Amino acid sequence: MDFVEIGPTPSEENCEQCGTATYCPSRARTECAVFANQIRRHYGEPPEGASIRTKGNRCDAGTYYEVAIDYSDAAGCDYAFSVEGDTKGALVRWDAEALNELRTHGLLAAA
Repeated sequence: MDFVEIGPTPSEENCEQCGTATYCPSRARTECAVFANQIRRHYGEPPEGASIRTKGNRCDAGTYYEVAIDYSDAAGCDYAFSVEGDTKGALVRWDAEALNELRTHGLLAAA
């Protein structure tokens, strides 16, 4: 199975920074889960043979997390690269539902 890493959060949003004094792996994984939900809202569920997951990557500073899309066929590959290229322009900023999710998890101050 192949995969494409999408990133930990929308492209113009801040994320937990591995290697910093305040880095919290649990918060990083939650950000990824919220981002995966946003991807599903805008791009739909992955086709059969593809899946969205949180992928841990080890580095000198520890482990950082990103959303990845696994795929095993052409339809899954097309889905993964459509999301990775953000063909709908929906993954630049958190959407309203994601902001509410982040607040629910205590990752944003209440509005």
